[in-house]
Amino acid sequence: ALSGSWAQASERYAATAANATPALSITPLQVSAASFLGLNAKLSSQGTGGVVFDMYATDDFKFAAIVPAADQVLIGHYAPRSGWIVDATASLALADAADHRLEVTLVGTTVSVIVNGKTVAGLAFNGLVTDGAFGLLGRNGASSFDWFTVKTDDPAYASAGALTAATAGAGTGAE
Repeated sequence: ALSGSWAQASERYAATAANATPALSITPLQVSAASFLGLNAKLSSQGTGGVVFDMYATDDFKFAAIVPAADQVLIGHYAPRSGWIVDATASLALADAADHRLEVTLVGTTVSVIVNGKTVAGLAFNGLVTDGAFGLLGRNGASSFDWFTVKTDDPAYASAGALTAATAGAGTGAE
């Protein structure tokens, strides 16, 4: 955990973010900048919950998130000078206090987002989106994660004989 309050509770990894300051928890995995990166999570949120990527500092990252109370899916970035910026928004009916499956695919400069099996948003940034750290995000309230998986085609993991999917966070990693 880099910021906010994070704890394991009831086999979930829970974030509580104070006000608009994001709660961030970053995975220790690193992938090469030219690799495909898939970030998938099963989460519920009373505020804004999702994933961060292309992160260089707690005030310099990109994100994909859901806001169930507003029935929104967001793609955006957080910058030192401008703060929280939403670059793309999609409307999608999201039940409050329910788990949602968030799938974020990062390739080159593009981000694609699928929520609960529906493709809902995509965006192209000006630079690579896979060359920084990545992990989980909570903002404006509590968010909890049942599981989080990372998929990549980074040759460093294939050549080491490791699986190209890893599970991080709380829970069993199984649905």
